Amino acid sequence: MASYIFRYFNVAGFGETTRLLLTAAKVDWSEENPEWPLEKPNQPFGRLPVLIEHSADGSPDLVITESGTIERYVARTYGFLPADPLNAALQEQLRDRLNDVVLAFFAHKSVSEGERQSMHDKFEELLDKVVAVHSELLRKNGNNGHLFGTELSFADINTYAFLRMFLINPMPSLEHSPQLVKAKLTPEIAKLAVTVEADPLLEAFVSKKGGLAEYVLHKSSGPRSSDFEQGKLDHPNGCPVVLIQKSSDSSPDLVFNKFIAMERYLARTYGFLPADPSQAALQEQLHDEQRGVMKNLLISVAIGIEAAQVVRDLVFIMFEERLEKFINAHTELLRKNGNTGYSFSSTLSYADLMIYSFMKLVIIEFAQSSKDIARRFKGKMTPELAKLAATVEADPLLEAYVSQRGKFANVF
Repeated sequence: MASYIFRYFNVAGFGETTRLLLTAAKVDWSEENPEWPLEKPNQPFGRLPVLIEHSADGSPDLVITESGTIERYVARTYGFLPADPLNAALQEQLRDRLNDVVLAFFAHKSVSEGERQSMHDKFEELLDKVVAVHSELLRKNGNNGHLFGTELSFADINTYAFLRMFLINPMPSLEHSPQLVKAKLTPEIAKLAVTVEADPLLEAFVSKKGGLAEYVLHKSSGPRSSDFEQGKLDHPNGCPVVLIQKSSDSSPDLVFNKFIAMERYLARTYGFLPADPSQAALQEQLHDEQRGVMKNLLISVAIGIEAAQVVRDLVFIMFEERLEKFINAHTELLRKNGNTGYSFSSTLSYADLMIYSFMKLVIIEFAQSSKDIARRFKGKMTPELAKLAATVEADPLLEAYVSQRGKFANVF
């Protein structure tokens, strides 16, 4: 069996789900807490967390980064995510929405005093929606303490890790979160926390790090789904980005929320992501890193002119630094693949489609609102990425898309 090294900071943060998954999987693993920022240049994309898998047969180590990619890889490898893409996507979208709540909390802590209350209200609204959706799912599953089925799942572990982040020994930036989150817990979510902790697979984790019972059992009468506007709950997670899959028979429609979960579901279903979890993870981490670049980009665009020049400069420097790492990593992948115009193998993949859509968004669409950013982005493009764009547009599978939406590879 493979063994693992998990690198992250010595906090719960975005590492707790992976710690729980590795513990529940009963694998040999250890944790490293790199000295930061001294060890930053030695990590893929200069970021944590990182997972290193040592194969039992002596084959090269697998090294992947980005918390979501790592979590899905471990969960898929050890059976906490279903092999079926459809049922996996139903769990993955919950993880993505919980991550939105965490990011919204950090965002409201980082803005100016004048904006803080408005951002805090948005955070609470998002948290309320997530609590309502999770509680409804738990009730529909018989209120047995699990979100899906009767056994410990990726969704259960992720929700439990989310609660731990806010309720147990939070970071300084989360110092007031226990009271806020605890006040919103429902009996259904409290039961999930207790059920997860009672699972024999997590006995070692709970005995070492302590449990949540004292935090959730004394206050768990938070809002129920009936407390929210029905129009918002008509969409999964109260969010309007939805994919509806119409069945060819008379079975009910399937409704997905969170565009990343939709993308991965479609890519897996139609063969653009490999079935092998390790090979899929190598592509998924590129998407997760691209999302990070995009967030930095949007912040740099949105920051107001009233902000100090030094702040605007710092934000843009952070965006450019992350963009450069991303471009260099993807360019190196293309070279290693023989500069065929494809990121992996010799056929169109999820990674190709992702980087193509990202380049098109920034170079074409941002040119309408932020010509300077589009120009800078275009200036960083490499010949390898230009060839990828041309190769993707020439692929027969995308003929209808290109004829309708137009080409952009000729801008290089």
